[in-house]
Amino acid sequence: MHWFTADPHYSHGNIIRFCDRPFPDVATMNAHLLAECRARVQPDDDLWILGDVTAGRSTDAQRREVRGIFHALPGRRHLIRGNHDEDWVCNLPWDSVAETADIVVDKRRLFLCHYPMITWPGARHQGLQLFGHVHQNWQGSRNSVNVGVDVWDFRPITLPEIERRAASLPVNAHWDQVEPGRAWPTVLCAGCGRILDPALVSGHAGVRNGRIVVAATNETIVLMGKAMHKWLPEGRHVCPECIGGYLSVREVTLPAGFSFDEARNRAVPKGNKMPPENSTDKPSVEERLLASIDLIDASQACALLRIETDDPDVAMQAMARDDTVIILVQNGKTMVPLFQFDMVNGRVLDVVRDILKLRPARLSNLRLCYWMTRAHVDFGCAPAHWLGIDDEAIIAAFRRYIELEGHG
Repeated sequence: MHWFTADPHYSHGNIIRFCDRPFPDVATMNAHLLAECRARVQPDDDLWILGDVTAGRSTDAQRREVRGIFHALPGRRHLIRGNHDEDWVCNLPWDSVAETADIVVDKRRLFLCHYPMITWPGARHQGLQLFGHVHQNWQGSRNSVNVGVDVWDFRPITLPEIERRAASLPVNAHWDQVEPGRAWPTVLCAGCGRILDPALVSGHAGVRNGRIVVAATNETIVLMGKAMHKWLPEGRHVCPECIGGYLSVREVTLPAGFSFDEARNRAVPKGNKMPPENSTDKPSVEERLLASIDLIDASQACALLRIETDDPDVAMQAMARDDTVIILVQNGKTMVPLFQFDMVNGRVLDVVRDILKLRPARLSNLRLCYWMTRAHVDFGCAPAHWLGIDDEAIIAAFRRYIELEGHG
């Protein structure tokens, strides 16, 4: 078995203060770090220390302590040299010493370096990079993981532990610039099975409430037919190629009353085109908000909900008075935000009704839509994107919002 660690800084007194380590003194820290290694690493295991075994400047007494600790370390011992590892550390009888190492463990390629890197050998083919150096300041990213003792409870770790943490870390914000088209594997396209990564800036489409939507904005790309819904389950992701090149035209249609807006590269309600670029009219805050939300008119909403009526505006206004739908007024017309619908079953999502029942009278529909469609810290995106996915989280976030808003 292979074990990984970094930055123990044996016999380095100041590191306790620098990194806020929970030890009263150096002797306690040394004993704890060594005990954690000896409790896990077996004689036939490989122990990789990714740099900074001790401090760069050390006294003769500290060097004697570190040499003693080295000989007590179990397993085959490998050093990836760090910036504090002077020659006397490297000259200890390690099984190997190197600036970097390119190894394979359990069929996974690993590139070891004391320093975090933006790319490395094997990075394009799901290779992980392991590093230290930064102590508690950064855990890493989706495919580059800090193995230092300060972020791992002062113990060595195995590859499965590293992989679990890597899966929970964000993709490096610059990854798509450094390795374009080489997304880190987290999600497979439901259509063709290719590897996707919705965390990339470019984003990918997903299936939500019977629509294929832009994952980052929840904007409708297409409605899904019944045949298509059988092989594209709710919540799955779809690559751009499947949307644009491989789906049957009979299964993919624009929503009723929608047209394709080339300027915005998405489906929009008919007549809701972008204004010309040379327009001198400065839109109001309300106009900008309304323009950012996918809206349908009352007739389209009644058709979606299978309501037969001679006056769709009156029908929608009645539902709004009963707190069963959100409506807005745009240029004197009753308009209905599309995000609140379950498009497959032709109904308003239950969580929308719950939110409307909780909403205080002071909170207008426009302000409610603003909250629903703007990025929220709990979700990393707009709450509207999570409707029908995690309703309890939406309700909890909305309760906090109206409590804070009421005290504002």
